[in-house]
Amino acid sequence: EVLASFTIPKKEKKGTAVLLAIHPKVDTVPENLLKMYFEFAQPMQEITNALDFITVTNSTDAKEIEPFLRLESELWNKDRTLLTLWLDPGRIKTDLIPNREKGLPIIAGKEYTITIDKNWRSIEGVHLQEGYTKHFLVGQRDDEKPDASEWQLQMTDGEPRSGLQVNFGEPMDAFLAKETIQIFDKKGTRVSGQFSPNENASVLHFIPDEAWTSSQIELRIESRLEDLAGNNLNRLFDTPISKSTPNTGDGPKVHTLIFNIK
Repeated sequence: EVLASFTIPKKEKKGTAVLLAIHPKVDTVPENLLKMYFEFAQPMQEITNALDFITVTNSTDAKEIEPFLRLESELWNKDRTLLTLWLDPGRIKTDLIPNREKGLPIIAGKEYTITIDKNWRSIEGVHLQEGYTKHFLVGQRDDEKPDASEWQLQMTDGEPRSGLQVNFGEPMDAFLAKETIQIFDKKGTRVSGQFSPNENASVLHFIPDEAWTSSQIELRIESRLEDLAGNNLNRLFDTPISKSTPNTGDGPKVHTLIFNIK
């Protein structure tokens, strides 16, 4: 006797998968570039390894290379819309064995192309809308720490509220910039608002949720903020360890800039 019957409907694939951007967006990166970010519009699948869909070519020498560190546990954000890939740190740090045996992941003066396979699928099983490519040149090494005292701060007119513009003077890690900088008023209350970097992440814009109520403002920056080479506010990423180099510690964890709104 048949008591009941049912059918499991096929899961509907929604929309298309889109790669929004590859960061940094600049056309020229330092030779000791540390990280790249791949930003998607939809959550991506957990099947296989992301590097199976990413090809990097040294266009100058017409040779395929493998600059990225292959990790067993990939560095996705919670929503699986942002993937962080490290260029092999062991090859970037001077005098480490991978550096001596393989050299730097990318070389100054050469041009590279990143190609994204359109067969990469979203969590819904949808292929990327199209294949993607990014071309970039490699410049000289960046062996200087970011210096907050050299940043330029400027108020910008806008409707309905004035914003704040922080000019770093160089491209920074766009995602760390939004995470590590906060603004406080004279009473020590955090000013809520929205941060957004410009196209090359050398300028960070802040729009407060409400009009400014304090004439004195504090810009608080966590020292882990990095430039494209991984140099943070306290130390260089590639710091040789030697007996002649004194251990100065990590320095302050938060750097503060105080300014007045005219």
